[in-house]
Amino acid sequence: MALARSASVVVSSTISHQKHHGSEDSAHDPAMGTGDVEKGVKNKPSLLVSDSESALSVGKQLELEANNAIKYRTCSWPKVNHPHHHLTSGYYPWTVSTHTAALLFSEYICLAIMSFPSSYSLLGLVPGLILTAVVAAFVLYTSLILWKFCLRHPQVRDVCDIGQMLFWGKSWAWYATAVMFLLNNTFIQALHVLVGAKYLNTMTNHSTCTITFGIITTFICFVVSLPRTFSALAKIATASAFFTFVSVLLAAIFAGIGPHPLGYNSGIKGMTGEPIVRAFNTSSTFIQGMSAFLNISYTFIGQITLPSFIAEMREPRDFPKALWAVTIAEIIVFSLVGAIVYNYVGEQYMTSPAFGSIGNENLRWIKT
Repeated sequence: MALARSASVVVSSTISHQKHHGSEDSAHDPAMGTGDVEKGVKNKPSLLVSDSESALSVGKQLELEANNAIKYRTCSWPKVNHPHHHLTSGYYPWTVSTHTAALLFSEYICLAIMSFPSSYSLLGLVPGLILTAVVAAFVLYTSLILWKFCLRHPQVRDVCDIGQMLFWGKSWAWYATAVMFLLNNTFIQALHVLVGAKYLNTMTNHSTCTITFGIITTFICFVVSLPRTFSALAKIATASAFFTFVSVLLAAIFAGIGPHPLGYNSGIKGMTGEPIVRAFNTSSTFIQGMSAFLNISYTFIGQITLPSFIAEMREPRDFPKALWAVTIAEIIVFSLVGAIVYNYVGEQYMTSPAFGSIGNENLRWIKT
C-alpha cells in the first residue's frame, strides 16, 4: 500500500519551497533578468541560459539557502564527490544518498502493477509485453526532454512554473496549472485512502464502517506527508516502494504455487476449464483493448512530478541516472509480474487488480 507515494504530496513541498525562498532566489539568480524579479518564481519563457550559467545558478541557489533552517536542494544520486559540496552546510563529499531514485521508485512501484496481468489477458501476452517496453521508452524520452528543459531553466520549481512559461509568462497560466496539479494529486491521494480503507477492512474483518477506516487512512497519509523536503520524504518513499514490491512479488509467487485460481471451474461468467493464456487475443473489443493500453500507460506516466524532484537536487545533471535505473526496474518488474500472474491465472479467471485471482484464501490474506 503506497500511502507515502510521493506524487500525492508534491504540492505541499513545492509550494512551501516557493514561499520559503522563491523571491530571494529570483532577486539573486544570475539566470534571471531584472524585469523578472517582480514575478518571483514566475518567469518569462524567453529566459534561456547556457550550461555554464545553469550550473552557476544552481550553485548560487545552494549558497543562498546554506544558512536557512530548511534546505531544499538536498536530494542527490549516490555520489562520493560533488562540485558544490563546499556551498552547503552539513553536506560532505563522502555523503552517499539515494533520495531521487527513492522518490522515483516510490512513484512507479505501486499497486497499479497488479493491473498488468488483466491488461495482458485482454491484449495477449506478446502485444502486452511490447506495449510495456514501448510506453516505457516514450516516457523515458519525454522525461529526459523535461530534464533538459529544467537544466536550461534552473529557476523552475515545479510543473506550475513550466505551465506559465509555455503561456508567455501569464500569471493565470501558473494558477490554472496549479489547480490541475492539486486536483491530480488530490484524486491520487483519494485512491490511496480508498485502498487503505479496504485493506483495513480485509485485515481486521471488523464491523467498523469503511468511512471510519477511510478517516484513519487519511490521518496516516497526512502524517507521512508532513516532511517539508523531498530528501526527508525519501526515507518514507523507500519503505513505500519496498513493501509494495514485496506485495506484488508475493502475488506472483502465490499465483504460481496455488493449485488453481479463484473461481476455478465454478461455471460463473465463463470460469470453466484450465487457465487460457494467449499470445495474441483477437476476441477483445476496441474498448477493452484501449482500457488495457491506458492501464499500462497510466502506471508509467508520472512526468508531472519530475520538475519538483529536479528542483530539489544538489546536482540536477545526475537525474538521468536515477531515471534510467527506475525505467529498467519498471520494465523488468511490470513485465515479469504481468506475465507470470497471467500465465498461472489465465484469461477467464483474471480480476483487476490480480490480487483477487489468488485461489488459496489463506495465501490471499497473507499477501494482503
